[in-house]
Amino acid sequence: DKTIMWLGVVQLIYFADSILFFLATRSRRAWQLKSALILGLAGLMVHLAYIVHRGIMARRMPVTNTFETLILFSLLMMAFCLLAHRRYVLPALAGFAGLISALILSACSLMSPEIEPLLPSLKSNWLLFHVLASFLGYASFGVGFASAAAYLFLDLKSGRKSKARNRGQVEERLDFL
Repeated sequence: DKTIMWLGVVQLIYFADSILFFLATRSRRAWQLKSALILGLAGLMVHLAYIVHRGIMARRMPVTNTFETLILFSLLMMAFCLLAHRRYVLPALAGFAGLISALILSACSLMSPEIEPLLPSLKSNWLLFHVLASFLGYASFGVGFASAAAYLFLDLKSGRKSKARNRGQVEERLDFL
């Protein structure tokens, strides 16, 4: 099925992207960070194109079942993460967010991708606003979770000795986010 194939492509892009971001965290090479950003944006564009295509096929915004909302959630989470990365330059955060988004897309592969007719109770003009507002909040919390995971990862990596003396610049930025 083409649906699963496209989601698999996006999932692989996000996994590769998270690996590149984690490598950029460790080595601090500019080309790795730039490659990770380009790959992340490419994954985001393919992901968005998939959602638009699904919306055209369904003749409605695809936000009415678990499969569709998880796909929207992972898209918004990656978008927020890349926006946060643009401002704060936190490759560890982007690595964790890419990993979480890829895992969410993995969960989608276990669900039915069939486009179902809209239930009468969901035929409302408020559906789109309600779902988008909810999932913007969920994606924000997802990026917050990725930030906490990155903070803990960097805290464990740095060890207790350096933490007692002073905190690194990355940890300070993660605290602010």
